[in-house]
Amino acid sequence: MKYLLVILSLAIANTAFSQPTAKEVLILASKSMSIRNSVTYKADCLYKFYDDDDTLSFSSEVKLLKEVRDTIFGGYIRYDAADTLYKYYDLHGIYIVNTKGKKIDRFDPHKGEYWALTGNIKHELVWTYFLEPERLYKNAHGDAKLSLLADTVLSGIDCYKVRLDYPDDEEYSEHRYTICVTKADKVPVLRYWQIKNQGNYQYSAIHITDYKFNTLKPGDFTADEKHRKYKVDTFVRKPPPPPLAKGTEAPAIKGQHYQQDLSEAEVDFKGKVTLLDFWYMSCYPCIQAIPTIEKLYEAYKDKGLQVFGVNPYDIKRIDRMPNFLENNPIKYPIYMSEVEIPKSYNISGYPTFYLIGKDGKVVFSIVGYNEETTEKELAKAIEEAL
Repeated sequence: MKYLLVILSLAIANTAFSQPTAKEVLILASKSMSIRNSVTYKADCLYKFYDDDDTLSFSSEVKLLKEVRDTIFGGYIRYDAADTLYKYYDLHGIYIVNTKGKKIDRFDPHKGEYWALTGNIKHELVWTYFLEPERLYKNAHGDAKLSLLADTVLSGIDCYKVRLDYPDDEEYSEHRYTICVTKADKVPVLRYWQIKNQGNYQYSAIHITDYKFNTLKPGDFTADEKHRKYKVDTFVRKPPPPPLAKGTEAPAIKGQHYQQDLSEAEVDFKGKVTLLDFWYMSCYPCIQAIPTIEKLYEAYKDKGLQVFGVNPYDIKRIDRMPNFLENNPIKYPIYMSEVEIPKSYNISGYPTFYLIGKDGKVVFSIVGYNEETTEKELAKAIEEAL
């Protein structure tokens, strides 16, 4: 009987202290976040874009309060966006408080103006796993390969470390998340994400410290008392300028010719049909469009079509162009232009395509790229212009 009791006690001990699986860690973290209503914390973030060499770093104290009825962000939000700027969302509007300019700008996310929060990398400060704990549950049950790595210590706290590796596809590889979850209270205090495209990495990380749960109320999400007398300006969206109308004289295109050692050059429109592609390297739709523009160039260059890529943003990153072109071959001339050039064409989004007739006037334009329609529309316009 004594031996049975010893064996039973050992079995119980092994069960109590056995290491959870990676899937179990994520589920426990999801449950831990689900039962908590509000949080104040310090966030330290890193962010790197595909086409940048530098990693940006920023930090802030952040406040979050869940509200299940909110369909925009899932709750109240407040964080510092800069030394003299802080943002908050109170379920009705997004407010940017400018303490230097002594004003408050208000945006209506219910009219699509949620970009006032999400349209900047500072939104990485928001603890997504707190407002949306179901993401952790989905991570645990998704198509990623889960691995429980060696335990780690963050800010003196013992943590589980889980890695999620997603399958490669034609465009992306090395897509993975690393999530560190505290052993004691099952809180996901670190999330690192990365992905690789065309030899370049993009990644972000958020590290949560000094967190305090369930201490906030809706009244905590407003302007500080000393700032409440500031004038509040409601954002009014100005419609973007329309593309140049058919028959408009095409403004001059000048720039540094990339394929000719950045020598100064100007497009000669007279007597030729000209296709202009306004683009830049970190614009994903622009990248998608390149094979289509190349195809049109090869199909019509011997029939009188000339094509120019107009790039107003990448002259300061010209050293990255060789690697970009190795992955995205462009045979037609690329002009590195000043920003005034796209302004003269009323460019409001990228890519934008203009077709200029033999008389130097606009005959057709398209804003954006659609893989199903853009090629057909441009080909039809080119054939008519030739």
